[in-house]
Amino acid sequence: MRSVWTAGFVLAQEPRISLAGLFVVIILIGVPIGVVAALPRPAVEDSAKRAAMTEAMRRLRHIAKAAELHYVMNSTFPKADTPLTPSMPCCDATGHSCVTRDEVWQQPIWLTLAFRVEQPSSFQYSYQSDGWTYLARAVGDPACSGHAITLELRGSTYRGDPVFTLVAHKAE
Repeated sequence: MRSVWTAGFVLAQEPRISLAGLFVVIILIGVPIGVVAALPRPAVEDSAKRAAMTEAMRRLRHIAKAAELHYVMNSTFPKADTPLTPSMPCCDATGHSCVTRDEVWQQPIWLTLAFRVEQPSSFQYSYQSDGWTYLARAVGDPACSGHAITLELRGSTYRGDPVFTLVAHKAE
């Protein structure tokens, strides 16, 4: 390296890159990028699947809270027999994601539960109840692999208090 000295201070240095230095830079930067580019596809898919499942569980918990509130106020869960909403599987939709219009969630039960899905989703939702127990489902295939996952939220009462259980089922 050639330096320019003035009054004992270095004002500027001309950088010099050797082939060995360039090789080290390529190894330190290029190899990790190549490894990241080669490996993450399954990891990204798994991460997206987990995120979709988490979102579905969050939405089912919203239904549980709304059903519990309804029970506390009315001594009964909201009665309904609602099929999967939206009616078409998300993987069959454009972009492999359910994007629903507002009117889809205008059914009385969804209004009672203050439930709607406003953003693209991998899951469809249903709700059935006789007033004493309820079953809410989220059905979807986040990876569109042909293996649907069903999350079931079952609500009932125990000693007069509303309780719920969330269970996941994987299609074989």
